[in-house]
Amino acid sequence: MKHLRIKVCGMKHPSNIEAVGKLNPDYMGFILYKGSPRYVSAEEVRKLAADIPSAIRKVGVLVNEPINNALEIANSGIFDIIQLHGTESVDYCQKISSCIGIFKTFSISKTLPLNLGDYQEFCEMFLFDTSGKNYGGTGEMFDHKILSDYKLDKEFILSGGISVVDLSYYKSINYNCIAGLDLNSRFELKPGLKDVELLKKFINNIRANEVND
Repeated sequence: MKHLRIKVCGMKHPSNIEAVGKLNPDYMGFILYKGSPRYVSAEEVRKLAADIPSAIRKVGVLVNEPINNALEIANSGIFDIIQLHGTESVDYCQKISSCIGIFKTFSISKTLPLNLGDYQEFCEMFLFDTSGKNYGGTGEMFDHKILSDYKLDKEFILSGGISVVDLSYYKSINYNCIAGLDLNSRFELKPGLKDVELLKKFINNIRANEVND
């Protein structure tokens, strides 16, 4: 199996952040969207993330943030990546990408968006999540067969309903250009508080499979 980077998103509690950090995920995400139960401010993240190992890249998740605010956050030095999780335009992405690397999220229902190619120049990676009434946090998986229609060379992170129940499936996954998995609601005791043992089981199994192969 190919190497998959692991992103643990929706962090907000200091001791939980420390415990998850010891699992050495590739990315740790902080949601700066006030409509989310996992919301934290950028200044809170500055304190919360102070002791995160430097090898774990810190991701700030924004949703349709006014561009001036987004640029201020991008230039704050707090984050390594900005994830744009709303309906941000190509022009918006271009402006943010001039300051920092970005992940652009696309909500998937029955088909891939037709305009993905317009965004790829300005994104470090795409993130494909399940479409729902709100931005993220559905806990549901979209039909991954859609990904067979993906023809671009831009790598992507897979999100939406990923859980330890489907571990054997994710250990065998081999979609074109998949680069990582985004773990969130299915690994929580409550919003923003991760079940460290569940995460440990999932991450260790994924990485063991990579080594053995």
